[in-house]
Amino acid sequence: MIKRPLRTLGALTASIALALGLTSVPAQADAVEEEPFTALIFSKTTGFRHDSIPYGVALYEALAEEHGFETEHSEDADIFNPEDLARFDAVIWLSTTGDVLDEGQQAAFEEYVQAGGGYVGVHSASDTHYDWEWYGDLVGAYFASHPPGTQDAEVMVNDRAHPSTSMLPASWDRHDEWYDYDVSPRGDVHVLAGLNEASYEDVVDPAGQMGFDHPIAWCQVYDGGRSWYTGGGHTVESYSEPEFTAHLLGGLQWAAGQVEGDCGATQWDNFEKVTLAQGEENVGEPMGMAVLPDGRIMHTSRNGQVSMWSPETYSTNALADVPVYDHDEDGLQGIALDPDFEENGWVYLYYAPVIDGVPSGAAPENGSAEDFEPFEAHNNLSRFQFVDGDEPSLDLESEQVILEVEATRGMCCHVGGDIDFDPDGNLLLSTGDDTSAFGSDGFSPHDERESRNPAFDAQRSSGNTNDLRGKLIRIAVDEDGGYDIPEGNLFPPETSDADLTRPEILAMGLRNPFRFSVDQNDGSVYLADYGPDSPWPTPNAARRTRSPGTTSPSRSTSVGRTASGTTPPTTSTTSGPAPPGRRSTATPRSTSRRATPV
Repeated sequence: MIKRPLRTLGALTASIALALGLTSVPAQADAVEEEPFTALIFSKTTGFRHDSIPYGVALYEALAEEHGFETEHSEDADIFNPEDLARFDAVIWLSTTGDVLDEGQQAAFEEYVQAGGGYVGVHSASDTHYDWEWYGDLVGAYFASHPPGTQDAEVMVNDRAHPSTSMLPASWDRHDEWYDYDVSPRGDVHVLAGLNEASYEDVVDPAGQMGFDHPIAWCQVYDGGRSWYTGGGHTVESYSEPEFTAHLLGGLQWAAGQVEGDCGATQWDNFEKVTLAQGEENVGEPMGMAVLPDGRIMHTSRNGQVSMWSPETYSTNALADVPVYDHDEDGLQGIALDPDFEENGWVYLYYAPVIDGVPSGAAPENGSAEDFEPFEAHNNLSRFQFVDGDEPSLDLESEQVILEVEATRGMCCHVGGDIDFDPDGNLLLSTGDDTSAFGSDGFSPHDERESRNPAFDAQRSSGNTNDLRGKLIRIAVDEDGGYDIPEGNLFPPETSDADLTRPEILAMGLRNPFRFSVDQNDGSVYLADYGPDSPWPTPNAARRTRSPGTTSPSRSTSVGRTASGTTPPTTSTTSGPAPPGRRSTATPRSTSRRATPV
């Protein structure tokens, strides 16, 4: 029979908690007006039976009382007929095991889902009907194994927008029995959360068997209906956990069609791959692209070619050939359109200009300061006018150099060079540390020998507060091509030493931040940096100490605030001027500068 509201969630949850010996019950949120719906709780088992099933039933009934929906609990498979199933908006398969439906009941449930019915699978619902292919696809994956016993583990919440996971922390620590599955369903379903197997591999043997891709909760729109599954729920204690309770509630509400949630974002079949351009003549060594408001796409090649693809003709034509220095990783890098592109036509490029007197070949690895000096140069952040028409082009004569970034030429590596704008219109540029790691045995490239090329020492660049390399730069570009310094950068000009710091720096201590993106709602920056080079730890390595005044100690510092006022993560930096024997090519800049016409 249908279970209707009788008592409050707090009271029933309290009784569950007391039965478990808990001393306190987490406070529940005030009830809100919600659309009524009806759910069937089905917990039949023909294999292993979980002691937690009664607690799961009680929790769902308590949630119904609190949130104004109805439930019916049954272990009689005869309820799987068209007439009875039509009474329910969703069916909860609560830790079912084995073969629980006959062929006629299976057909009725398939028709129910195809008509838009919802499915909720909890824990061993994936240990059910291995011979029913349709059901296996509905669940997403079958149970394969689990480590002995139960463990504490880190659940990595991948989707913090879906109603079943929006309330969860990004890293969710909980205790349960952790299933491995026969396959990873990622790509066929939308993964809501996954397991970090490393979080329990040292406490049990064998531990997780799926590796880095170990989904534990997911959802999908399947064969006309909604399917939601969670691998949690083995333990009795699970059903008195506030966060797991909210997880179950959100999953049921979504499956019943009462709340919205995107369960198609990471299903491969929802996407179509279309090749826009291919071949060296069209893309060269591709580095960046920018989508115009009308759907055309500008893209850059490291050799200096800027091209544009047209959605009308599906063809690519050259816009410009920017003269570049292209030794090793240098050349033309990122591209971005001005936020007011439709009105002003400005296109921003980051590239290595050809500079008279700078050798085009390789620099010596060892030598004297006089040998290294000719290779000191700079990269340009510039903007150019886009000229539209029958034969679109970039007007190279219109170049305005917004910013020059130090560069040591003739050696590899790490240029960075991505460009984007935040919601307030500030320009952000990522720059690499311009440093080779090949001479430091895979570790942090710090080399202070005066006979060594400066390109082997990142202290002069990413660890230098007076240098723009190895940084995330943020500036407010003026209409005439100059720029001002937004509030929240690392070194505010009014409180920082202009001889030791660059006010353009938003974050420092980076190696090769080749790509980043800016959340256009709150200004948060998501940046991908190059990881450490060392293939193994060296716990016995001695720590070298330096006398005061030679180099500044390493410290952790806030990377500043985004335009929205939120604080990005901390970044480990080595602050201060370049170390002895190393030149900083930077010169103090004013906090408001004009563009350099070329």
